[in-house]
Amino acid sequence: MLYGPKNMPDKDPTNWGVAVWALGFIMAAIGGAVNHLSNYQRNMGINWCRFAIDVFTSGFIGLCAFMALAALDAPIGLSGAAAGVCGHMSTRLLFVVERKILEKLEKDKQ
Repeated sequence: MLYGPKNMPDKDPTNWGVAVWALGFIMAAIGGAVNHLSNYQRNMGINWCRFAIDVFTSGFIGLCAFMALAALDAPIGLSGAAAGVCGHMSTRLLFVVERKILEKLEKDKQ
């Protein structure tokens, strides 16, 4: 096996240090924070509980994207940037899905 985990230790998440994990999570969390603060600028107000949920949700989704791109041999800079973008868009996607489900439930009630 030419390209196994022994030959590519930097692609194995069990060998990553805290700094690599922090890079993926922080980039994604910043994306979630930017998304939430853009809602604040649209006069929707700031809710600290929702802010924390957005940041942690974004961090998780962005970290998944970071790991996926790292597994596909993408450079760490690209993986970090994709983590930020995925973190930013994940909460928006969840909001859209939530709105569609609520619309369907309201339609079923009537």
